[in-house]
Parts: sequence; structure tokens; C-alpha cells
Amino acid sequence: MVIGLLGAVCQGWLSGRLARRYGETNTLTGGLVFMGLGLVVQWISPVWGVAMLGFAFVCVGQSICFPNLTALISQAAPSHRQGEMLGLNMSGMALARIGGPVLAGQLFSLVTPGSPFAFAALLILPGLWLAVQVRNRMPAPA
Repeated sequence: MVIGLLGAVCQGWLSGRLARRYGETNTLTGGLVFMGLGLVVQWISPVWGVAMLGFAFVCVGQSICFPNLTALISQAAPSHRQGEMLGLNMSGMALARIGGPVLAGQLFSLVTPGSPFAFAALLILPGLWLAVQVRNRMPAPA
């Protein structure tokens, strides 16, 4: 319940404020950093409480990351292709929600219980690199 409330506050209140102040690309980059840090904390956590702290970091990062990613896609796509681009984004996220748990379960059972978090943290790195590339090409927020 606490994580759900945290996500709702971050997505419904914090994300827009951060985007207005720092711009979508900087907010997206910050969200990815929070997600990556949270995954690393979950991976190396020695006790349940520390893992929950990592989960909170992932929740905050994801909640400020996804709305800004959607905004950037809609801004970058030509007006006649916005729906198509946003649909592709949603399809990719749906595929990740299907395949991710299957892969995580295999990593958990065949490698170590913490390996799904380590692998997910590694997957954040290319996304972070791409976000920085987009940020470098976008005009600075006013």
C-alpha cells in the first residue's frame, strides 16, 4: 500500500513539477538513475528492510520516468504518427511485462536470487545512455 501511494504521489504530483522545472529529458534521466540505484540496492541488500528501500527508489524512478518518456515520444514524433509511436512504446512495455518475469524467474532459480536485480540494473545503462543523448540534443528548458 505504501509503495502504491508513493507511486501515485510521484506520478501524479512530483513528475509534472520536476518536468516543468528541469525539463522532460533531465527528469527522465533522473528517474532512470533512481531506478538503477534502487535495483542495485535490492541486489546487494542484506536484509528485507534495505530491499524495501531499494524498491521505494525503483518506484520513485519509474513514476517520474514513464510520464516523461511518453511526453518526449509525443513531442518527437510527427503529428500524423504520434499514435503509432505511442502505441509502439506501450507494446514494448507490455512485452517487457510478459518476458521480464519469465527471465527473472529463470535468473532467480538458475543463477542467484539477487541476479534478476543485477540484470535489470545493467539494462538501465543503455536506457540511461540514450536519455543522455536525447538530453544533449534537446533545447534547455526555459
